[in-house]
Amino acid sequence: ILKKILKRGGVELATDLWKIWELEGNFKSYFRERISVLLDKINIENANTRIRAFKSIYWAPRWTSANMVVFSNYRPLALPYYDDELCKFICTIPEHLLSGRKIQINYIKMKNPLLAKIPWQTYEPCNLYNFENFRRKNMLPLRALKKGKRIINENIFGNKYTTRNWEIQFLGKENDKNLQKYLFENNSFLELISPKIIEEFYYKFKKEDSVTYSHPLNMLLTLSMFSKNNL
Repeated sequence: ILKKILKRGGVELATDLWKIWELEGNFKSYFRERISVLLDKINIENANTRIRAFKSIYWAPRWTSANMVVFSNYRPLALPYYDDELCKFICTIPEHLLSGRKIQINYIKMKNPLLAKIPWQTYEPCNLYNFENFRRKNMLPLRALKKGKRIINENIFGNKYTTRNWEIQFLGKENDKNLQKYLFENNSFLELISPKIIEEFYYKFKKEDSVTYSHPLNMLLTLSMFSKNNL
């Protein structure tokens, strides 16, 4: 469970915030205990199904469905994947049929064949019909060629291969300018969190490991917006 819901750098930021806010105990112990209590409420024997249920109850509503309230202001919403009957049905399906997004993939192939033929970015040039061939030996030359082109474009021509949301949000001069504005020029945010911590994680993102510290930076940005609108 912890591996599935914790993001890189998240524990480090949470631990630092725990200390400056002078909360009792420590974050790791609190977090592990909180997860254990929630997990114990789910009476399912199969470990994978139990984890899936945990994510549906506690993880998905906070991350995947958080913006549903925006749409519900305009039209009634139906979320069948949270229905209790559907959850009971999923618990009866063998694990090998649920893993690897098999149901979702076959649903798209059945309902929209043209969509299924579009190359899947992770397995390009393969699509939903042949992506399982991507790791076969005959695909190695093509994969090597693609990687070679990407390396040349990044290191010689400076065309970075963008695949992550945070790259679109944080990289580039204009993005960095706006990011610094929200992190270092928001007085309510600076009262909430020590500027030293903000500077530390901003520095680690810029100079040490942008992949690991993109999530903490995103959380700091979220807290900045929260403090600006709610404090």
